[in-house]
Amino acid sequence: MQKRNTLIFVLAGLLTVLAGEFQVNILVSHKGIGAYISTLVLYTFFLLFMYVLNKFLERHISSKNIDVAYYFVGGACGLATEWLIGNAPWVHNGAIQAGMFAWWSSTFLIPRIFTTPIDSVVSSVRRRVIISLLIYSLVSTLIVVFSPQTMRAGIAAILLTIGYIVTSFQFVPYLTRNGFSTRFIRMFMWSLVLAAIGGVVLR
Repeated sequence: MQKRNTLIFVLAGLLTVLAGEFQVNILVSHKGIGAYISTLVLYTFFLLFMYVLNKFLERHISSKNIDVAYYFVGGACGLATEWLIGNAPWVHNGAIQAGMFAWWSSTFLIPRIFTTPIDSVVSSVRRRVIISLLIYSLVSTLIVVFSPQTMRAGIAAILLTIGYIVTSFQFVPYLTRNGFSTRFIRMFMWSLVLAAIGGVVLR
């Protein structure tokens, strides 16, 4: 069971980033399939680390707070990674911080959602997440494909921000299913929207 959950966790995370990294590595930067595969391998190690961290947090945080704590820790770890590779706001003011947070928090929370014991809330959230990611993946990839090469990077970043913030809104029932404040989570999601708009305007 443990090995099965680990595999599902990693695969769910990889499927979450598949389209976005395809756009970055193949359509925008033209690094080739080798770089794309190498990136997915790197994500595999990130996801294995987050799986271990997920289990650690489960042992030390109450059931009411664990989902939200993991969501914020995952987003913060991802954002810290972005800052280390040159996407900090004081280094690269074109990087949309809210979009990057939404990307990483989704990349790490979706695997948790798909390894959580099933109930009506989890089932509904899984379905909504799948639909949201499928729409983002298909629509954004087509738009980037047909965009001028000089504009692809910016268009891909904006579409990623929109796609993963929309997906983040699907997490609300999951994050609040054990009694955590729905109002707080909704306010945070809308703050991501406002921050993303600011980030796009300032690009």
